[in-house]
Amino acid sequence: MLCVIVHNASMTVDNMRGFSSIFASQAGALQAERRNTEDLLAEMLPRSVAKQLRAGKSVPAQEYEVRRVATVSANRSSVELRWFRGAN
Repeated sequence: MLCVIVHNASMTVDNMRGFSSIFASQAGALQAERRNTEDLLAEMLPRSVAKQLRAGKSVPAQEYEVRRVATVSANRSSVELRWFRGAN
């Protein structure tokens, strides 16, 4: 009887380790997806709007002018979006 209890406890611990590994992997994937979402949000919306949306606030419609500015760094070239609030 004791052998069965020890065996079942051992199997339970092994299962818990397996689930822990799966959860850790899923948590890492979730963090990566969150970073991708944040990057996309930063590319698509003005910083002030993105910040309000992340805080759960509603953002009234506004008109923005988009200016693309090419920047070149020592390692790579990139395109930076700069948002300017329209004068309207």
